[in-house]
Amino acid sequence: MRTAALALLLLTLTASAHALDLAGRELFIPIAGRTPGAAGTFWQTDLVITSLSPEYVQLRVRVDFHANGVKESFDVDVMSGATVVVEDFVRTKLGRETGLGTMHLTVAQSDAQIKAEAVVHNVGGEEPLGQTVNALPLESLQTRSLIAGLLFTGGHRSNVGVANPHDEPVQVQIAPPHGLRPRTITLAPHAYVQMDAFSEESPTVLVTAAKPVYAYGSVIRGGDGDPQFVLPVEIRATSSFVLAPACSSAAPLILSDAPAPGWIVQYKDGVESDIETPRLVAKYGFTPHYVYSHALEGFGSDLTHQQLAAIRCEPTVLRVEQNQWIVLGQTKAAALK
Repeated sequence: MRTAALALLLLTLTASAHALDLAGRELFIPIAGRTPGAAGTFWQTDLVITSLSPEYVQLRVRVDFHANGVKESFDVDVMSGATVVVEDFVRTKLGRETGLGTMHLTVAQSDAQIKAEAVVHNVGGEEPLGQTVNALPLESLQTRSLIAGLLFTGGHRSNVGVANPHDEPVQVQIAPPHGLRPRTITLAPHAYVQMDAFSEESPTVLVTAAKPVYAYGSVIRGGDGDPQFVLPVEIRATSSFVLAPACSSAAPLILSDAPAPGWIVQYKDGVESDIETPRLVAKYGFTPHYVYSHALEGFGSDLTHQQLAAIRCEPTVLRVEQNQWIVLGQTKAAALK
């Protein structure tokens, strides 16, 4: 059973993080180009491509640059084991003074492997500011990515960005952990968006999309203003946290394959939320985020492993359901008895 509240609790409760591969035959860079910036800065991008396929003497890499709905392309030849640097590619390869967008790199050989980075740096001032934006293989992009390590104290500020590698628009939700303020946007094909991260209360952000996207972060350091790129990490749900209840007739536990923080506890018919919820709070010491009394009788709350197991043994509880992300109205869940 779902309510609007289920779409608002946002970060995975239990997950394992996985490093992302950086090599492949089709790579995507979420932001690169040539553009003026704040405080007199001017940013340009050097494209760095490395061939990781010794069986091919030379690889031809097709580079598609998408900016403002327009695609421009050029080729780069890379010898086996070598690295090629295309300095200020917008100007040297495309002959333009400005342009900011996403990049798609492809080699024709199906078993070839390349690695690439966009080195974005400031040439408009004395400070050599810059950051390296790693290309990721298309197959490593995720529908759910965690951006961690964002900084806000000590004069630091942080941004979160999302780029769409597809030929179709993609709906994206960007949310702080345990927050109630998700930002929902629709990204145009091959477009990107970059925005301020939520606040110092949210050093971690979860990005969920209808199709795989490239989510990333950027930390601008206090003092020198030097930006540092933050790669996403993939998150995968696990049920290893579930404790076996002490009773023999525990309420069913419904696990989600797209978990968000918190649990929805539904009472049996005839149980009143306004009476039963305070009793359970006094007994187990949790804090309810919501108390439901319309579509269902029950409450929503974060629960420890021990609280979860104990509440399932309460005779008033019909079932407990793990919260989950809802994208475009599609939901999935797996039941664990």
